[in-house]
Amino acid sequence: MQITESNSGLASKTGSQVLEAQGTAVVGMSLGNKYFSESNIAELLGLCRGSFSDVRVMITDVIGVDTLLAEGYPRDEAIRKARLDGNALRNRIKRVIKASDGPEVKILDWMSGIEAHPIYQESLAEVKELYDTVDSFRNDVRAATASVLEGKLRNGQELEFAIDTGVHYLLAELAFLGRSPEILGTEQIAYVYHRGWPIFTNFINGEYDGEQRVNVGFVVVR
Repeated sequence: MQITESNSGLASKTGSQVLEAQGTAVVGMSLGNKYFSESNIAELLGLCRGSFSDVRVMITDVIGVDTLLAEGYPRDEAIRKARLDGNALRNRIKRVIKASDGPEVKILDWMSGIEAHPIYQESLAEVKELYDTVDSFRNDVRAATASVLEGKLRNGQELEFAIDTGVHYLLAELAFLGRSPEILGTEQIAYVYHRGWPIFTNFINGEYDGEQRVNVGFVVVR
């Protein structure tokens, strides 16, 4: 596993700057993604701890309920599954942290550390307005959500209806990442992920609204 070049404009440039300065990394880990085995987490966090002075892990357990609802899980079951899957992922991360050395790794609590922050709520309102008013953004959000949901729908759930629910996950994620330096109290962050993410880099680069988010970078680890 190593950091790879990502040709994604401003997002890549800022990511390189944060990496060079050994600044703050936000590592995204999603529920139900088989990539995040304990061995891969260990390798990923080991690389991040050797490259950044401050490492935060974002677990999308709270907003993961939206994806499960979109797939067709009843609400009570979706909440329970997201909680259990989130706890399992969090425990894997904690075991890795305990067994290794390096800079402290902080696991972000979505409810208290992100959702409760007024800047996040402001950002979420802005991202929802962007979704409602800019066709290219709306279309990309819906296409990205569809790619996650296809083949996973249960109980006769129709895809278009599922997308209407599932988009809330991606909008919430972008709302946090777009203003994450302010929410986390740092000058810049580099978002670290295991593959390219075009809608994120387009959003950071200002391709939907002309607003370049110059303090948020992107680093790909493969």
